[in-house]
Amino acid sequence: MLLSDIGRLGAGPKTVTVRALARTGILREQHATVSVPKLGRARRGAMDDNFHHHCDEIVLTTAGGVVIKGWAVCPSPVATIEVLLDGETIGEADLGVERADVGNLFPSLPHARQSGFTFARQTGTAFRDEHLIALQLNDSQIRF
Repeated sequence: MLLSDIGRLGAGPKTVTVRALARTGILREQHATVSVPKLGRARRGAMDDNFHHHCDEIVLTTAGGVVIKGWAVCPSPVATIEVLLDGETIGEADLGVERADVGNLFPSLPHARQSGFTFARQTGTAFRDEHLIALQLNDSQIRF
């Protein structure tokens, strides 16, 4: 799920693309067409594109291990990152990992330098086939 201010996009059909590339080179891409209704004037102080993120690593082992590493920045510091596996919460990521590269990308956000997160858990369940891992980010003002 992506929550975003879409007022600047204009009305009509739009395509949302999600692209995932594994370190092994496997690429998956999903497209969804959405219809943006005609909206009134944009709200003052709307979020625009102020949420940025990247997962550097996502590992799900057949023995039940889950490892996720990445970064996320938005106008205010991220308060929590909840990790969901097939729709069920399995824990919260550790926040505040030093990311000088992200700090350099977003120098106007003083908290961007500590935007890294990590998550490592053993679920105790053996995995087969495909599974959905989702991250739910919360800052002090907005849920992503």
